[in-house]
Amino acid sequence: MRRSSKWALTGFTLVLIYALAFLMFWFFNFQKVVVSGVSMEPTLKNGRNLWSCKAYWLVGPIKRGDIVVIREEAAHDTIIKRVYRMPGEVVDYAWIPTNYAVTQGPYVVPQGQIYVLGDNRPESEDSRVFGSVPLEEVRGKIVFFSFWSFVLAVAPIVVIVIGGIFARPKSGAHGKEDWTSAV
Repeated sequence: MRRSSKWALTGFTLVLIYALAFLMFWFFNFQKVVVSGVSMEPTLKNGRNLWSCKAYWLVGPIKRGDIVVIREEAAHDTIIKRVYRMPGEVVDYAWIPTNYAVTQGPYVVPQGQIYVLGDNRPESEDSRVFGSVPLEEVRGKIVFFSFWSFVLAVAPIVVIVIGGIFARPKSGAHGKEDWTSAV
């Protein structure tokens, strides 16, 4: 077998390994979710497909304003809401839980929990009804992909393929192969 054939086989193998690693990463860190209901309108329409990511080292920690997917144990389902307040922050009186008495003073989100609201407040069943949500109930953050995120995911494959084209061996002075750039 000639060395150029071995290099092509190696390049193809690297592309397959990268694709397999990417698919495994995607499978273990991303989850497809579908918006059900009108509680997040106008931001998210009913029936829209979204991706939730639990790899916080990649998408950043949960912060105020993020849209998160929460496990709802009672219905064995998930819900999608926006983070309104983080642990230790005070919730405005207009949005405190319905079972919380104003005479108790300001409502402070307990440590290890977040306070979530739907964007369509009149139609949303959120922390005003079920209270603060423990962080361990959060299944991930909603991520929105762009053209550039796709380019960054595919770039390593392109580099390997182009490297395989330009790094083919050429015959040297004494019939030996020379692994310098063909450019």
